[in-house]
Amino acid sequence: MTGLIKALLIIGSSSFLLLALLAFEKALRKGDKSRLYLVVFLVFAAFYYISYGLCCCTPSPYREFGATLKIPLALTFIPLFFLFLRDLITGTTQQFKYVIKHLILPAVFIGSTPLLYLLPDTEPTSGAGQYGYNFKYMAGQIVLVLQTIFYTLRMFRRYSRYSGKLQTYYHASSRNTFKIRNLLTAFVIFLLVIDNFLMSLVIPASVFQVVYPLILLAAGLVTGWLGLTID
Repeated sequence: MTGLIKALLIIGSSSFLLLALLAFEKALRKGDKSRLYLVVFLVFAAFYYISYGLCCCTPSPYREFGATLKIPLALTFIPLFFLFLRDLITGTTQQFKYVIKHLILPAVFIGSTPLLYLLPDTEPTSGAGQYGYNFKYMAGQIVLVLQTIFYTLRMFRRYSRYSGKLQTYYHASSRNTFKIRNLLTAFVIFLLVIDNFLMSLVIPASVFQVVYPLILLAAGLVTGWLGLTID
């Protein structure tokens, strides 16, 4: 069983990196800077997949490091996807001073990994596929909720500003709202899947270690593929 899981994790992380390489090649070939956010998104998805592998298939202290790394990696996905989607649907590239405000968040999250690793857990996890409400988990969930609210409100606030431009853009472009809607739906599903505690309520503990990485891989690759194939 462990050998199968390890093989799956290796194949999965390699698939994310291959998709990131394809996205990078397309970004350079077409001069599409928005797709560079997708490249970073997929690279981080590969690291998240690797961190899950460390968490479930390696001994201490690598297991604890993998569990800690998953928190800041999960918190990078929303800002990166927001930047990718915003540039994708408007066909414009934001100035660096605008982008840096959003990229600071992923940088802070990743930079906090050593601190999170050193912080003791107030309540340890309760086993494979079951996660306790320890301090790190709760802090990550709070930041994720605040982050989701912030970007959701931001998109609603700017909708009226961009709606006219979007209508003109879609009229003159081969892209359509159906593709964008599918991409957004896939990303929302991906966000739900990376919540281990939520998935542990859906997937039986007896098959969690095999089923969960398969679902995570499928959700991440579908999101990446839809982002890659939109022209």
